Amino acid sequence: GGSTAGRFGGYRVTNEWPNGGVQVANSDEEYAEWCKSFSFQVAVRLRAHGVHPSHLDDRARWVLEMAGVAPDWVDYYYATQDAQENSWDEWDQRASERAHASAADLERDRADQYGSRASADANERVVMAAVGGAYGASSPSQFDVRTPTRVDGMTVLEEYPSDFGLLQVMRVDDDHADATFAGATLLMRASNQNAVLSEYRPGSEPKTGGIFDLFAMLPPFLVNQPGWHPIGILGLGAGTCAREIALFYPEENRRMVGWELDPSILHLGRKWFGMDELEQSGRLTAQCGDAFEELRRAREGGGLCAGIIVDVFDEDSKVLPQLTKFETWEEIAQSLAPGGRIIANLSTGRGKSANMQAAVAAAEAAIVTCGGGHGSLWRGGAHGIWNEVVLTGPHPTIQCWADGHLPMHLSKYTDAWVPITAPPGARQGWM
Repeated sequence: GGSTAGRFGGYRVTNEWPNGGVQVANSDEEYAEWCKSFSFQVAVRLRAHGVHPSHLDDRARWVLEMAGVAPDWVDYYYATQDAQENSWDEWDQRASERAHASAADLERDRADQYGSRASADANERVVMAAVGGAYGASSPSQFDVRTPTRVDGMTVLEEYPSDFGLLQVMRVDDDHADATFAGATLLMRASNQNAVLSEYRPGSEPKTGGIFDLFAMLPPFLVNQPGWHPIGILGLGAGTCAREIALFYPEENRRMVGWELDPSILHLGRKWFGMDELEQSGRLTAQCGDAFEELRRAREGGGLCAGIIVDVFDEDSKVLPQLTKFETWEEIAQSLAPGGRIIANLSTGRGKSANMQAAVAAAEAAIVTCGGGHGSLWRGGAHGIWNEVVLTGPHPTIQCWADGHLPMHLSKYTDAWVPITAPPGARQGWM
């Protein structure tokens, strides 16, 4: 800890790395805050990956200790998940019972708790490098101790190249002004901060809200569909939609098949957004490729979907031109099992990605081709969800939601779906 680092003229990660390591603090108090924050983030990341601190081998513990992380701190934060919600008296008592604790240790243990979260965010990249090293992904000399980029109350955890534009994994501050995303990990394109591609919070409770809650309202319509027909997801992203459905309907055995065009998004989905867990559980099959082409290929092989979620946009998060064409929706309709439903996100509803004209044209085509002229539109702005969304088929009744066992959390959205019917013989221009 601090006593070892102090011999080298400052508080450094370790003296064994090039140039004697990197200085992270100038005093006992600053160093204690840095170490506690580091320990907190390590514990959070271990929990997110389902790894208990006791399962770390000797090399992993050595890597963390060299980086200023005491194993018992990680154990404590792992158990409480967020120490700021618990009494520091308990932590002080635990620390005082350590056989090797000194008076100086106890003073550092009591460093300002209110600075912990900010410092934790500021060291996120260091944390990920440490955890990566613990799993053998990097050597201690490769730790990244640069100060991470901050953008509008978010920390950039990773930037990853893509053929469709640079991707950013962002950690939103817990006290962010936008409560919808506070505390979440988001996937965005650097070119468009208005559009959230995917969202993640660790744990077994669905917590995303927003458009992903609307997608999760599809399964109640599929209760009478044969179990072998999966839910198709066109535009899987990093798997948020699939994860929400799995969490909202834990007893549901229906499989999901998702297609994503961008392999970089699938990579980040497995690394940051829990997609690997879904795949391992058997609930999700994630495939890379053009969603429309892959859906057609599956249909030609005899595969039909009980329901389909459409969430595809271009690199600027604008609705794809092909979604405004009847031919596209006719192809999608052919992949539905009899009585199947479609729910489609047709616009981000704000920012430079918004295109109401395209959203209307796509909704008209979806309702006519996939819903027999019947559908429901999401009332833009209701419950803070500004996306333009369409649900094909007859307007759902309260009994329909009840028979489908709609989760209580989602029942608040039922009153914001507006029924709409196309005039007989109409195609475009009627809405």
